[in-house]
Amino acid sequence: MRTLVTRSVLAAAAVTGVVFALGAGTAAADPTATAAFSPTFTIGTKVGGSEVTCAGYLESTAAVYPGQTPGSVQVLLKSHFVGISPQCLISGTVKWTNQDTGASGSKRYDLSGFDGPAAPTGVYFDPGFGHVTIEIDSDKWCIPGKAELTV
Repeated sequence: MRTLVTRSVLAAAAVTGVVFALGAGTAAADPTATAAFSPTFTIGTKVGGSEVTCAGYLESTAAVYPGQTPGSVQVLLKSHFVGISPQCLISGTVKWTNQDTGASGSKRYDLSGFDGPAAPTGVYFDPGFGHVTIEIDSDKWCIPGKAELTV
């Protein structure tokens, strides 16, 4: 009887190990994954000029972009700026690195700091599947916003 119990326990352990081994690494990316950035604090200028006309921050979120190429990401930039001029141009770069594949890239953005949170600017890129680190910076002085997302 002891031999039968031992064999049953060993068989159950072997089957469990095979099931876990076959299932490891086959999970798909979460199509609803999102990440909030730390704020990007920066300054803005007049269009075509270098005079500082506004200051504030970008509130940003990243999400797996549904219905597109597998691995696509959408970053939405919402502006919160105050200034002394009707013009407030914010320009910068969204940089990304896929920590699993080593792929990396960047996308430029330009937006009006006075558009406000109701009119976000979208930046789209395709880092592929994996753990992605993303940074939003500005062409002017800034404290970059950072986030991580699993695609």
